Amino acid sequence: MVTGSRGYIGTRLCPHLIENGFKVVEFDKVLGDDILDKEYLRDRAYDVDIIIHMAGFVGLKSVDDNPIMARNVHIFGTENVLSCNKRVIFTSVLGSYDGVQVVTENTVTTPKHEYFIQKLQAEKMIREASHKNVVLRFGTLYGVSSNMRDDLLVHTLVREATTGKIKIFQPNVMRPITYIGDAVSALAFFSTSKVTGGLFNVVSRNCTKRTIAELAAGMNNANLEIVDEVDIENRNYQVSTDMIQRLGFRFSDNLESNIAEISEYYNRVLNKV
Repeated sequence: MVTGSRGYIGTRLCPHLIENGFKVVEFDKVLGDDILDKEYLRDRAYDVDIIIHMAGFVGLKSVDDNPIMARNVHIFGTENVLSCNKRVIFTSVLGSYDGVQVVTENTVTTPKHEYFIQKLQAEKMIREASHKNVVLRFGTLYGVSSNMRDDLLVHTLVREATTGKIKIFQPNVMRPITYIGDAVSALAFFSTSKVTGGLFNVVSRNCTKRTIAELAAGMNNANLEIVDEVDIENRNYQVSTDMIQRLGFRFSDNLESNIAEISEYYNRVLNKV
């Protein structure tokens, strides 16, 4: 079962799983499914072996706009998933870190926003429920999907580039980013892996905002302007992926070609090219 199957990742994950021999049960609110209905969820999950749990509110703004429902879905929805007594693979996020240059799975988190607090609480619930469960922490996602998100860092910069001008602040801060293809591959990897459980960082690369912006600007003949602003969360760190790579997982991200694909998407959608 894939909860959040019609979301940004889910719309790429489900076809990939089917192509690789899985039988997939989709579960998503756009299909009329309700993760807060415990009995309904348990009935749907009766014959499944694994639940890939991705249903939730995405990003800081969506949680700010829907604080009560976001908490219900992230906490009570996760409790309902765990009540199905299946192996769970949970998609999480990299939270906040103070004064840390290199992040590992053991780095202490200091979440500053309710979104990160809720995701980390759900992580704890899932890991405590069974040693077989897996938590995957993704960096900022990017890459074309049939349910595209425009609010992601790389997408925002590429979309601006297609208009002819990009503005960025703090260009030299490091950001961990995860290509959607790598996210999908990691979820499929742990669906078949003999690894019983654990917490793993899934980050395709660490790069500066300047690197992303310059690639996007160059591909779209856009001007790049550096402005004097500060990220209130002060995110500036690199993420280690040694643990997942020691299991044999390999990342496929190619930043230049992926940004070219995103540029083509936004030129087609926004500029009717």
